[in-house]
Amino acid sequence: MRRSSIFLKILVFILVCLLNMTVSVFANSNSIINHNEEVMKLKRQLAAEHHLNALLELLNRDSSFKMKLDELTGNKGSYDLKKFKLSDEYELYRLFVFPLESKLASNGHTRILYLKEGFKNKIENLKLETFEDALNPEFVHNMWARIIYYDGKPVGYMLVDWDESCNDYIISESTMGYSGLGEAIIFMKEFLRSKGQQPNVKIVDAREKSLYVVSEDGNWWCTDAADSSNPQMYRKQIWSFKEIKEGLKNRPKEMLKLLENMQKDPENVPLGGSSYKPLYETANEIKKRENILIAILMLFITAVFIVVVNLTSKIRKRSI
Repeated sequence: MRRSSIFLKILVFILVCLLNMTVSVFANSNSIINHNEEVMKLKRQLAAEHHLNALLELLNRDSSFKMKLDELTGNKGSYDLKKFKLSDEYELYRLFVFPLESKLASNGHTRILYLKEGFKNKIENLKLETFEDALNPEFVHNMWARIIYYDGKPVGYMLVDWDESCNDYIISESTMGYSGLGEAIIFMKEFLRSKGQQPNVKIVDAREKSLYVVSEDGNWWCTDAADSSNPQMYRKQIWSFKEIKEGLKNRPKEMLKLLENMQKDPENVPLGGSSYKPLYETANEIKKRENILIAILMLFITAVFIVVVNLTSKIRKRSI
């Protein structure tokens, strides 16, 4: 038994080494890396599983880390580590990744971000009429997400990214004791099934703290509302792309405005949190305006109907 365990570890080590060699050959050649190749998918799988094991090690050592998970699961004892599972891989699109460079500000001691020359006009005229427009590869960074489950319930997630400096996949962000993104995925899949559609989803990062779960065709959106003080108010809502589009179209302008403000006042650079109005808040405002207009229209139609009925009644009485 012990020999077979040692043999398995050696086999895994050799496999990882071979994968690293393969990726290095691709990275050092002139060809573009194809992240959809099976060898790359396996690399991401190994990176995700290794990170999950590291999180589980932390679970045994850090009581505050365990406490956060306990609040979500209601568990008061030890955890069965075999019940922690990773979801399938979800494609994640980080939008509006504009070419920036760090320079000294006018005050001579603060480094701030500047937009590289030649891009401002292109960004100001960025077309965002369809979901395909939003996925313009020039300003989109592709990543991958996996939900962490415990006993079938979402309890966290991790984001996998390609690091060009080391020619390998890394975990750029992870959290445990948070169910928002996993619940949003479940909610969207149930919604799509109710409409007779395939429950295939993507994840969109629109440069907020919140992430968005989007149907494969981009027509339907929901969110984990991570930056809301009342996330439950938004997590059970679905918006159409038409409702989301206004906020998306404003985002490049908001980002340019933030950069300009940083350059004008480098002493007061905003730190932490999201600097932009969440897309779901703009979408909710649009939905409310539409509901008010519908209500006004219904009242108008009702009033016209009542007037017509009264006039018809009077005409009939006179004819008698």
